[in-house]
Formats: sequence, C-alpha cells, structure tokens
Amino acid sequence: MSRKKEIIIFILIFLFLSLAGMIVFDIKNEAEQTSDYSTYSDREKGGRVLFQLAREMGYDVGRHESSSRFLPDDATVVAFSPERNIVNSGLEKKYLLSWIERGNSFVLIDSAESVVGEKYEILDEATSYTKVFSYFGENRMYNIGEGQFIYLKDYEKYTNEEIKDLDPGVVFIHALKAASNERVLFNEFYHGFGKEATLLDIIGFSGRLILIQLALAFLIYIYIKSKRFGKPVVVHETIKREENENMFALSNIYMKANANSMVLEIVYEKFKTELANFLGYRYKEIDYNEVLSKAENNVLLKDMNIKELVRDCEGYIKNDIKDRKTMERLFTKLEKIRRVIKE
Repeated sequence: MSRKKEIIIFILIFLFLSLAGMIVFDIKNEAEQTSDYSTYSDREKGGRVLFQLAREMGYDVGRHESSSRFLPDDATVVAFSPERNIVNSGLEKKYLLSWIERGNSFVLIDSAESVVGEKYEILDEATSYTKVFSYFGENRMYNIGEGQFIYLKDYEKYTNEEIKDLDPGVVFIHALKAASNERVLFNEFYHGFGKEATLLDIIGFSGRLILIQLALAFLIYIYIKSKRFGKPVVVHETIKREENENMFALSNIYMKANANSMVLEIVYEKFKTELANFLGYRYKEIDYNEVLSKAENNVLLKDMNIKELVRDCEGYIKNDIKDRKTMERLFTKLEKIRRVIKE
C-alpha cells in the first residue's frame, strides 16, 4: 500500500472516530440537560441552581455518578428527587446505610414527608428524628448510626424556577450547615447517570495492580517458553534477539508496577534449569551448588563468573530491588550464558 493511501485511510478513520465521539457526547449532553432535578440541567425543573448555590456559599462541590460503595467519608451527599428504585436496591441501600452510619450526612429533597418513610427503606434504621427548619415545610433530621439523614419537603420548590422564592434556598443552605461537611456531592447516579460498579472498581487499586502483575508474569512466561528464532547479533555487548527486546519492554512496564523482581525471578529459574540440563543433570535431582561448581570447570563457562551472577540475581530477587539498569544488566549476562549453552 502506498504512503498516500495509508495517510488517506488514517484521516478517514480519525474523522469517523471523531464523528462517533461527538454523537455520543451530544446524546449524553442532551440527556443531562433534559433530565428533571439533575444538577446538569438549567431548565425550569432542573437542579443546577442548587449546585451553584452551594458553590457560591464556599463548599467544595462536585457530582457523584457511581454506587454509594465509592462515596468518600467526611462528605455530604445531596439527592434531589432521586429514582427510589435505585436508592432502595439491595446493595445500594446496604452501602448507603453503611456510609451514613460512619458519620456522614445524606440530604434528601423529595415529596411529602408523611410518606417518605414508606418510600425509602433506609429510614427503617433511623433511631430518632427532630423537626428542623420549620419556618418552611415539615422538614426532619433523622439519626442513623453516627450520621444524619436530612429530609427536605416539597422538592418542586427547589427547582431552578421555584427557588427564586428564597425560602427554599435558605433551607437548603441551613441543611448543608447542619450536615457540617465542607465537601458536598450531588448524587447523579440516582438520576440514571454514571455506571454500576465494575469488577475493577470492586477489587480496588491493589487488586488491579495484582491483576496486572499476574497478566504480565504470564506473558513473560509465554515469551520464555516460546521457540527461539534468528541468529543473535551483539551490539555494544547487548544481545539483540526479538524475544529479549520484548522482555526488556515488559520489564519497563513491570518497573512501573513496582514488581520487576518477579520478572527476573522467572528468567533466573529458567536459566538454572537450562544450565543444569546442559551440564548433564536433566533427569537427576539437582543440587545447584554442585551444578555451579561444575560450571566453573566447564571449558565454555569457566570465564563467565556464573557464581557471582547467581549471587547478584538472588540478592536482587530476595531484596525486591527496583532498578531498571541493574535488572537489564543481569538479563544481558543471563542471556549471554544461555546463548552459549543453547548453541
């Protein structure tokens, strides 16, 4: 394919992906703008005015678009006329309850107080309540564990159109002050935005790191087991096989995952097995001290300082050292010996 055709194809692919991205963004933006009681919407029944009001009052304001499992502590969450089926779902109710019990605050703005307890099952766990902000509506503050569940009545009064009556805005700010947290998050997950928790979300950062390490270790194992091909070329004393280049690339990724001693350990164990096989221990129980002593007397290996290399490798692995240059130097020495015993 000519260079000109490649450029044209690249441009067409780029334009197609850009167009698809703009369409998806436009659909999402339209959904946000037309959703009643969402803080994204500046229409009559939107809730953007509450978001801006909290920001103007000096709060650290944001939006939350995932399960309550991932809510931060020391925060106040505002739910403006949420979808009750999401709030009452088994896992969501469990995590939200646990979050409130730890000492956090949940502000609910919804319909008449007389039925709120029937609509939201989480209030079954409330131990007591007090009437608050009685100058505007039948508002209540429930105690749940160490936290608070603040209910504000007449949600229609808190929309962009109706809040100009001032009293609802005053009640809302008093509710945030009663919650006593500088960070305020408006829950858009309860309006259908965001996403459900994925497996990667659930296992957390540590779990994702372990998963990456296992995947990379498996890839490296496959490279080592794969068939060698091509004659090696020595360039500035670095062995340039394709599989070695792949190994170094993977080791760099592993370095960022802070686990590259595992990479060296895989290569080193393979090296010991190959060395023992080369010296005639293929079907015997292997005593590696004996293998190393025999290697020192071998014509091909006696000048390669194998004992010193073994000591350096085992020290690197045992102490979990993370130094790219050191590891590449050890890789090069191991490969140099492996090249001799393979030929």
